[in-house]
Amino acid sequence: MYNKFKGIILIILSALFFAAMNGFIKEVKGIPLGEKVFYRNIMLFVVSIVIIIKNKSSFLGHKGSRIQLVLRGAFGTLGILAGFYALQHMILPNETMFADLNIFFIIIFSFIFLKERVNVIQVTAIVIAFIGVLFIIKPSAKYHMSLIPVIVAIISAVLSGGAYTIIRGIRSKEKPETIVFFLALVSLIFTVPSMIIHYVPLTTHQLILLMLSGVCIAGAEVCATKAYTYAPGKEISVFGYTEMIFSMIISFVFFGALPKPMQYIGYILIILGGLIVFLYDRKVYRTNKLQN
Repeated sequence: MYNKFKGIILIILSALFFAAMNGFIKEVKGIPLGEKVFYRNIMLFVVSIVIIIKNKSSFLGHKGSRIQLVLRGAFGTLGILAGFYALQHMILPNETMFADLNIFFIIIFSFIFLKERVNVIQVTAIVIAFIGVLFIIKPSAKYHMSLIPVIVAIISAVLSGGAYTIIRGIRSKEKPETIVFFLALVSLIFTVPSMIIHYVPLTTHQLILLMLSGVCIAGAEVCATKAYTYAPGKEISVFGYTEMIFSMIISFVFFGALPKPMQYIGYILIILGGLIVFLYDRKVYRTNKLQN
């Protein structure tokens, strides 16, 4: 029980780091997306190298899973780029909530590509979540907000879901630090050419914010990875939804923005869908554990 409590605390810390990272990125104005991703992931790249050396893990991973590692890095990088675009054009809690749709795309992709079974409970959760999306979008239309950022945010969730589906396929073969290293490496390879073509010099303030975003994403990854050494994801992952609380606090305190009343209904429905998935997965996990 003590280890589970430590896992919960680390997941909540990870959620705080993720929310803070998005807050720092949103505050940086006038910098190309590729440049933002580069500075965000350079710290992640360094930290992953340190952890690999410390744990004596592999930089390149197993030969049979390198294509998947590169694809995970590509999907993850494109997802980050799309997420940062959405973050520029919508309030922080909305982007956070759309990002959380990735768990539902993981279910869909796992069914299509990994041949995992999908049951009525999971389908119900997906339907509830996407009804929630409609409640978030409707106020956007009312207040004349372009739907393009919404579409891009959902695409980001799709790409993130694809990336995590790949992880599910190779998690028994590769260490978390190797997977994170490939994400950081691929993102740097993706973004360096765009920076060479169109580099915008940073002010000291912008550089500090981007470096802080890098520290936050590294902290988030380390906390999440460590959390899952204390307790299974199916027991503690639901506490990741605390990121929404942190996002709302940051959005209100630093940007003076809060969601419209109807959007809260959408948040509740998406979280409800995620909670259904969590409870179902936990039940299956505990049943299998008892049987074994």
